[in-house]
Amino acid sequence: MIEFSEFRKSIVFKTGVALFFSYVLYVLGSFMFPFFLALALSFLLAPIVNVLEKLTVGRGLFRIPRGVAIFLSFVIFGIFMSVLVAVVAPPLFSQLNELAAHLPEYAQRAQVQDWQEILRDGNYPRLPSNLTNIADAAIGWTMGILGNMLRSLVSSSISIVANLVGLIVVPFLSFYFLKDRRELCEMFVHLFTPEVRPRVERILVRLGDTLGDYVVGLGKLSFISGVVIAAGCLVLGLPYALVFGFLAIVGETIPVFGPVFGAVAAIFTAMESSPSLAVYVGAFYALYYMVDANVLMPKVMGKTIDLPAVVLLIALMIGGKLFGILGMLFAVPVAGVYRVLYKELWHEDSV
Repeated sequence: MIEFSEFRKSIVFKTGVALFFSYVLYVLGSFMFPFFLALALSFLLAPIVNVLEKLTVGRGLFRIPRGVAIFLSFVIFGIFMSVLVAVVAPPLFSQLNELAAHLPEYAQRAQVQDWQEILRDGNYPRLPSNLTNIADAAIGWTMGILGNMLRSLVSSSISIVANLVGLIVVPFLSFYFLKDRRELCEMFVHLFTPEVRPRVERILVRLGDTLGDYVVGLGKLSFISGVVIAAGCLVLGLPYALVFGFLAIVGETIPVFGPVFGAVAAIFTAMESSPSLAVYVGAFYALYYMVDANVLMPKVMGKTIDLPAVVLLIALMIGGKLFGILGMLFAVPVAGVYRVLYKELWHEDSV
C-alpha cells in the first residue's frame, strides 16, 4: 500500500489539488469579486503609500504615519477619479450608446463587395465569390461581437453604478489590506508547521511582487494607451474618439483580443467616412501597438507574468467562458498566481 507521504509527491495528487483549488476559485469567483477588486486597488495604491511614508515634516523630525499615508493615498486617488469621471463620463457614455446603435449599420456597409467596388478601377484582383462570402460572414461576426461587447460595457457600467452599495466595502477592504498586510501574512504563515513556514513566506512574497508589479504596470500601460489612442483618433478626425480611447484602456487589460477588437471597431467606423481614413486609422493602430509590444510593455512590465502566449490565450478563453469580460480581465493575474505556485510547489517533495 502506498504511503501518503509518497502519494502526495505524485502527479495525480498535485493535479487533484490544482483542480480542487480551481473549482473553489470558480465557485467563489462572483462572490469574491469585491475582495479581488480591493486587492487590486491596494496594489495600485501601495506605491503612493510608500512615497508618502518616506516624507518627513519639520526638518526630518516627524514622519507621516502609515495610516495617515494610506488615507492620503485614497484622497489623491478619489480626487483623480472624481475629476476624470466628471470630465470624461458624460460624453463617453453618450458616444458608447451612439456607436453601439450604429455598429450593425456600419457592418452592412463594410462588406467585402463594397471594398472591391471601391478598388474596381485599380489593378487589384477580385476575390472568388466563395471567399467573398466567407469574408463577409467573418466581418458580420466580428461586428456582432463588438456590438455585444459595447452593449455589455454600457450595461455592466450601469449595473456597477446601480450596485454601489455592494461595492462600498471595496475601499474599506483595501484600506485594511494596506494597513494590516504584514499581520495578515504572519497569521497565514503561522497556519503551517514551522518547517514549511519559510517556504510559505517566500511564496507570499513572490505572489505579492508578481501581482503588485502587474497591477501597477498595467495601470500605466492602460492610461498611456487610452490617452494616445483617443488623441490619435481625434487628430485623424475619427468620430467617437473617447470610445476608442476607453476600448484601448480595456483592451490593454486583455492581451491579444482586446487591442484587435478595438482596432477593428475603429477601422470599420472610419470606413463609414472614407476608405482612406480607414487606412490611416489601421496604420495608426498597427504602429502604436508595435511600439506598445516592443518598447512600452517590456520597459513597464518587464517579466512580471512571463507566460507563453498560448498559455495566456487559453487562460483568456477560459476566463471569458466562465465569467465573461470580468473573467478575461482577471485571467492573466490568476495565470500569474498559478505560475508562481507551480514553480514553488510542483517539484517540491512536500507542501
